[in-house]
Amino acid sequence: MLTFTPDGRFLLVANEGEPSDDYLVDPEGSVSIVDLGAGLPGTVRAAGFSAFAGTLLSPAARVFGPRASFAQDLEPEYITVSDDGRRAWVTLQDNNAIAEIDVERGATVAIRGLGFKDHLLVGNGLDASDRDGPSTNSLTWPVHGLYQPDGIASYRVGGQSYPITANEGDARDYDGFSEEARVGALRLDPGAFPNAAALQSSAQLGRLTVTTANGDPDRDGDFDELYSFQRPFLLDLDRRDRSRLRQRATGSSGSRAFPGSSTPTTPRTTRSTRAATTRAPSPRASRSGSSASEPRRSSGSSESAASSSTT
Repeated sequence: MLTFTPDGRFLLVANEGEPSDDYLVDPEGSVSIVDLGAGLPGTVRAAGFSAFAGTLLSPAARVFGPRASFAQDLEPEYITVSDDGRRAWVTLQDNNAIAEIDVERGATVAIRGLGFKDHLLVGNGLDASDRDGPSTNSLTWPVHGLYQPDGIASYRVGGQSYPITANEGDARDYDGFSEEARVGALRLDPGAFPNAAALQSSAQLGRLTVTTANGDPDRDGDFDELYSFQRPFLLDLDRRDRSRLRQRATGSSGSRAFPGSSTPTTPRTTRSTRAATTRAPSPRASRSGSSASEPRRSSGSSESAASSSTT
């Protein structure tokens, strides 16, 4: 993808650097910035990501490709430029993050994870199965949703730039590496999911496609949490409205960074702690004493299983 700054001086090019299908070759991702101020052919600088290797990123920013360095794992997709042409925001879809570029310096200045949507909260329900009848069943489930921004645009109102993203929710699926799995095929942690047999049925979560790159923090081979792929929109608002946006986008009041914001990301409260202290009875039996085979119907809009399950 390529785009110009509003004054036409700089051309920005997203160099995605996707791996080969066998995942043996994985180029570094970067953003080329061509300065055309003195005319053609222009001068080129590359805003890369190597400087962030080893730094503490938000847990919501994913770096997980096999044998890939930090810079190789980040894959820029689309770019939008601020109205004054000084800043650019770049989506890192596979990494669930957005990078911020200082255009004149030709440097990456921030990488921010977008957080997760908590589908266990009322109002954040989704239709997780295509085998539970013909009607849409928007229910709450013990699932986190990855935003994974793809397309991005921005506009300016009242002196403030507002980036907005279309979150494709796409997975890495290559011959040499795939993160996709259905919940029904996973081994679930019996402490986190004591009702796994019910959850893994086709009428509940069994056919939902999730990632195997997240959800097993102790690396013991079973999954303590489930992370699915999303397709909502996300809008960056000014400081007065960010708390409202966080609640709509993540289903919690916890802080997380937004593109164009210097607010640091606060790690999510663990699901067991939150369920024990802030939630009414939920589908997960270990958290609430109720059966996951009786999920709660959400009052919010549904997310179709068509975006998560296939035949």
